[in-house]
Amino acid sequence: SSKLRVGMQLYGKDIGSEGNNQVVVDWAFGDYRWKDQLGVRAGKIKLPFGLYNQSRDLDMVRNSMYLPQSVYPESYRDVSNTVTGVGIYGTLPLGDSVSIQYDLYKGTSNLDETTLLDDQFSVGAPLLGYTADVRYTHGGRILVNTPLEGLRVGASLAMAKLESNAQILYPVDLDGPGPMAEQLIPADIMLEYEVESWMVFSAEYTRGDLVTAFEYMQRDDTYNQELVGLAPAMDFEDQSEGWYGQATYRFSPLFELGAFYSVYYPDRDDKDGEQLGDSDFLAWNKDLGISARFDVTDGWVFKLEGHFIDGAALGTVSPGEDGYEDSWNWFGARATYFF
Repeated sequence: SSKLRVGMQLYGKDIGSEGNNQVVVDWAFGDYRWKDQLGVRAGKIKLPFGLYNQSRDLDMVRNSMYLPQSVYPESYRDVSNTVTGVGIYGTLPLGDSVSIQYDLYKGTSNLDETTLLDDQFSVGAPLLGYTADVRYTHGGRILVNTPLEGLRVGASLAMAKLESNAQILYPVDLDGPGPMAEQLIPADIMLEYEVESWMVFSAEYTRGDLVTAFEYMQRDDTYNQELVGLAPAMDFEDQSEGWYGQATYRFSPLFELGAFYSVYYPDRDDKDGEQLGDSDFLAWNKDLGISARFDVTDGWVFKLEGHFIDGAALGTVSPGEDGYEDSWNWFGARATYFF
């Protein structure tokens, strides 16, 4: 009906050690829009987060192949893309083209091991088995269409808790000389990972054929990891930060050019990597992306894109024989057909 929409999407990826081309149900939900001021979604719903998270898979609505990784990292897609639960949303008109869009959601999700790790766990031991569940995810977003025509601003907040258990073969040093002095024994690793706050502040301005956007992200995480029966629990904290600015311009119905500059720090208190020594480049990821879009026909879109990256903080590229590179580039092409 005009008020009810039901849909689903299948998705597969192979990015470094993540995905391995396994096809999963990316999202599947029912959406009942009672009126403009109130709608309800239930199922595996897309997270309303930042300006573009809900439309990140709609290639025809943007210029670039991938969104800036400082705010929309592919390595966090399985946590930030969807939640299995319920959400409410609506648009509240305030007059004179001013309105407020709101979204609230709550739920859980199950993660597949192939999306999180290859054959090693965080202690570098061979993996026997692995389970992970997001106990809860909740949050919300507000977008304001301002009195200035073409300008919208917003704020997003998400919180989540993940619990996982890994069965590994852990090396134990035994007394005595010779190659049998070290043995591999089965062991369990328990991990609790909590996103205490994941905030994004957003602004987008459209004027004619020019679209500009800026978003700032800040995330506070805590970890508790225990090697059961072999080592005491350890607590860790992450305080990350990222931002990007981008601009696109439509020169003609056939051609659009865009660029963005994206910066990410896994530890906003150590942006220079002083605590990492010779691997200081793991403390940042600075990405200059340039993309060209060609609308060949009404249904065909072709894109060319290049990225010039300093740092390896996001870890979206697996280390080579000599470890991570401190700077690297990647280039891509994509064709999309929609109808």
